[in-house]
Amino acid sequence: MGEKRKASFTILLRKQGKRKTHKIELYPATMWGGSKSFYRIRVDGKWFQDMVGKKLFKIKHQIKDILWNSIKDHF
Repeated sequence: MGEKRKASFTILLRKQGKRKTHKIELYPATMWGGSKSFYRIRVDGKWFQDMVGKKLFKIKHQIKDILWNSIKDHF
């Protein structure tokens, strides 16, 4: 079943010449009772989690760091 909530931001990443596209969605933490300055991240339809499987909520500069490291590592 698909996600019923609507993402605040959607980012599509694709390296030129490759067919694989990565879809990154940001949902405000307020949907889960959290602070409005935090976001929950979903990558290619799967929630970004910690090693134990707990929900992770990140602020904007942490999201920027995650995105930048993903670009460097995977592209």
